[in-house]
Amino acid sequence: MRGAMKRDVRELIAELAGLIRKYIKIDEFTVIDEEKAIKALGGKIIYDVPSRELGYVKRIGKDSFEIHVPKVLELEKNRPKRRWLIFRLVGHLILHMCYMIDETAWEAADTYKEPDHSSLEYVEACEFARYMIMPRNDYVRVLKQCEVTVTIDDKEQADLSPIVKHFIVPTHIVIQQGLRLGELLWE
Repeated sequence: MRGAMKRDVRELIAELAGLIRKYIKIDEFTVIDEEKAIKALGGKIIYDVPSRELGYVKRIGKDSFEIHVPKVLELEKNRPKRRWLIFRLVGHLILHMCYMIDETAWEAADTYKEPDHSSLEYVEACEFARYMIMPRNDYVRVLKQCEVTVTIDDKEQADLSPIVKHFIVPTHIVIQQGLRLGELLWE
């Protein structure tokens, strides 16, 4: 069972992601570039993790960090997975290492490896990443612009590929955000 998260915590995480976007001067209607965002936050991305491992965040100094991700994600075809992992790691950086939040906790931090996917920390980082990549208003705007339906087994279903292409994330992440925002219904 995945860690449960209360609605008020979700709302705080969404708000914090919005504040971070403002801090790095990315409005809610601009697709966020992972390389530029990490640089604006004082970090850099290093592609040096073996393929079968997840990434991690390493504190370098008072205002700097490194995000280490699998080398295979450097390939352009893997950009949706890369973006998802990088912004999830930014979630851990902000929420669990307290970067820009609590100077004492940040100074005590060293390296943060992504926890088990059933942990509450993982769920929180995913929530943060979804709102960094797809803020509510932008998601709704793009969904309405891209409203295309396809028929499968005599049922109309949304074609989410334009939204996936816009936000450059895996399809399941677009679906999760749509469900969270109440914009998509699960039947």
